[in-house]
Amino acid sequence: MKNNQTLHIKNTRNALIISNCVILVAVLVAAFVMMFSRMTESKNKNISSLASFASSLLKERIVDYMDNTEKTCEIFFRSEYKDFYPDESVMSEAEINKTQDEISSVLLNISINDYFADFGIAYENGSSAGIITDSTRDTFDGDIYEGLCSFIPNGKNDGWGTGFRGNYEKLYFVKRVNDHAVITISSYTKELERRINDVTGLSDAETAVIDSDGVMICSADIEKTDKAGTQIENEPLAMITDIHNMTVQNDDYYVATDDITGNWKSICIVSKEHFKKDNKNLYATMLLIGTGAMLLSTVISLYITRRLSAAALTQLYASGLDGVDRLTKLTNKFSTEDMIIDTLESSPMGSCYGLVLVDIDNLKDINDNLGRTAGDDTILQVSNLIRSVFGENAVIGRFGGDKFETLADVTDYDLFKCLSTLEHKCAELCESLKRTYADEEKRYKVAVSVGAALYPLSSDTYEGLLANADDALRTSKQKGGSTYTVYRRADTKKDGEDK
Repeated sequence: MKNNQTLHIKNTRNALIISNCVILVAVLVAAFVMMFSRMTESKNKNISSLASFASSLLKERIVDYMDNTEKTCEIFFRSEYKDFYPDESVMSEAEINKTQDEISSVLLNISINDYFADFGIAYENGSSAGIITDSTRDTFDGDIYEGLCSFIPNGKNDGWGTGFRGNYEKLYFVKRVNDHAVITISSYTKELERRINDVTGLSDAETAVIDSDGVMICSADIEKTDKAGTQIENEPLAMITDIHNMTVQNDDYYVATDDITGNWKSICIVSKEHFKKDNKNLYATMLLIGTGAMLLSTVISLYITRRLSAAALTQLYASGLDGVDRLTKLTNKFSTEDMIIDTLESSPMGSCYGLVLVDIDNLKDINDNLGRTAGDDTILQVSNLIRSVFGENAVIGRFGGDKFETLADVTDYDLFKCLSTLEHKCAELCESLKRTYADEEKRYKVAVSVGAALYPLSSDTYEGLLANADDALRTSKQKGGSTYTVYRRADTKKDGEDK
């Protein structure tokens, strides 16, 4: 019976631990799954929005730059010089040179070359007016007119054409003015990149202007300004081949694009590799937190089990009435011992318990003078008073006859504080019983002797603890009863020697 009761208690405790672990871990896993899903969804939306914003902002800056450049050129060439585009076929060489010199002089006087690399006119016969740099002449192998005409779309005589030359170092704006001349204005790619850099704020992002073949014309990223003329990766390029002004994504990239001109696009590419690493770190964190939660759940379960009231534990033992005292409904001697041993074995490090033995001194006199009914009532009164003093969480059992055993938790920050708490509880019990009578006429006071020992100060085993408490109980009886004694190694002596 004793082994069955112990097994029953341990099985119940294990069931509590497992159920609490399962519930807590399930709740945490569900919460983390929902949180991770929401975070991933929110991250996708945020990154897609940022990529789209970066692409659109880059387009606006490029378009604004192109518009301002074209307006500057148009305004100047609509000035007082009506003969900027002379028909050389009807002019003498001297007139042509004079006109070209006048144009160049005006352009130099307004310092237009402070803002642009080239600003001038190229004629069919190979001559030029204004500012045409040597690098431009070298780029087109001396044939500036034909080279610039290649930037003008076929059949387009009244609009601007654009293009890059010199390993993408210069951006040219070109417009035809008559059958024999074109005007041009150019700027260095680095100057353009300086105006458009850092439009993303995204790490691992590549934002650039590309042509229809995916060749990078200029980059908006500060650390990637030397990539003009390079090909973007095939996978992002394939994602935008047939789309316009849209943001798309696959397993590896977020890609946003906007049309700038007929064959230019702004593009923002964000690799997902960085975010995949973040997800792996998040998974590891979730696993760590889940493991910690399981350990915490185990500790909580142990604490709850240890703190279960003696009344609840009594019900666990009471699968048969052999484990319960029929009069007081407390556990009997064997069940109480099992419960105390189980509590001590499962207690966390640093726990302190007081084992208290209570013996009714005058129960025989009450039975002889008032009858056994009064004696039974006295036993009930004493058991109720023990419960009220030591609390519902204490283990309380009846040893049989007039003797009770109690295990109370008195854990505190040091052993002497625990000892003081135990003494206070024993004193409170004795004081309460001094005011207790066995009959209504208050002729027979109830007197008890109390002996206590502190775990683990007096002993770290149940057998040692019980022996020391019993020794203290005998000391109380020797004092005449109606008092308590808490076992102390140095205070309890026999034949002049410490016990």
